[in-house]
Amino acid sequence: MKSDYEHLKTELQHELIRLADFWISNCIDYQNGGFVSELDNENLVRQNSSKGVILNTRILWGFSAISNHLKTQEYKAICERSFTYLKKFNDNVHKGLYWELNHKGHVLDSTKNSLAQAHAIYALSEYYLFSRNEEAKLWAIEIFETIESNAKLKTGLGYLDNFNEIWHPTSPNPNTKRLGTHIHFLEAYTSLLKIHQSQALKNSIKTIIETILTRFLHKDFYFETIMDVDWNPVSEHVSFGHNAEVSWILVEAAQALNDPILIKQTELTLIDVTNKLITEAITNLGSVLHKRTVETNKTDTNILWWTQTEALIALFYANSIQPNNDIYIKVSIKIWEFIKEYFINHTYGEWYALLDSNGNPNPKEYKVGMWKSLYHNARLCIKLNK
Repeated sequence: MKSDYEHLKTELQHELIRLADFWISNCIDYQNGGFVSELDNENLVRQNSSKGVILNTRILWGFSAISNHLKTQEYKAICERSFTYLKKFNDNVHKGLYWELNHKGHVLDSTKNSLAQAHAIYALSEYYLFSRNEEAKLWAIEIFETIESNAKLKTGLGYLDNFNEIWHPTSPNPNTKRLGTHIHFLEAYTSLLKIHQSQALKNSIKTIIETILTRFLHKDFYFETIMDVDWNPVSEHVSFGHNAEVSWILVEAAQALNDPILIKQTELTLIDVTNKLITEAITNLGSVLHKRTVETNKTDTNILWWTQTEALIALFYANSIQPNNDIYIKVSIKIWEFIKEYFINHTYGEWYALLDSNGNPNPKEYKVGMWKSLYHNARLCIKLNK
């Protein structure tokens, strides 16, 4: 079985190259600059679609991470193109990145979203590791400082999500705290720590880890997705993908701090959450389900691409913590076989975004778009071969 797992890793290494080639061949916007914004399952471009910051930060992260992983200069030009275009999202006056540009690269939505800032730090830190471009490093640090000044709650625990151009909170319930925001701040800050050994940054990483473990973690080994102003859970769903994702990001963050107590806590949490995931979210076909509704306890049978990747990474970490437990390898192989058969678009490249319970792709979902980028699947290929 271990030899099968090594074969899985080899296949992921090859898949990483195919993904990079796909994006270079199909996703450069030669007419308007930057990258195309929406691409359907047959690689048809939706003309004049707006350009989102999430897509563009993830493209910069993706090509930078692939370059660092493969130790290659092959993607240097595409990294530089991505970095240059990302500057169009930057607010030079009030700091931070805008949410959306029109197809010509002019600001369409000037709001500031916390996820966007987190992904920018993540991307710029990875790009700096590749390019040693000081401008990228300084920009990443500036965004970190802007977040800490504007998005962090005054209590020091938790971060808010949405702001207008001048950083006034704009959420309908501005004091709610979302798991997704905290996951990606932790991911971003851990990446920034590789290039910026700041005590303030280390303190923030530790606080976010402790906040997730003490506020978001449920006693039944899943994470609440939304908390109210008083840290009471108001989650509508249990998100299986986020459960997997946050568990391994917590471990990486604790390891980055080199904190033995936090490392032990996060590793135990990962094992508990992953074991729960195996029993609750993985089907006989090998797919990982999307979510369960809290009120009705009904499971959504749709299957998303990113949920599969996060489960595989969590299982990889679980196997490294408990290498004698073959269940993690067995389940990983089953999920990967499902991905190969149903998610990878063998005719036109990349992966489908959404399948129904029978493995049929949804033709209305884009293959490239605001939330579908060179990120989750590329990260899977890299993490399992690190």
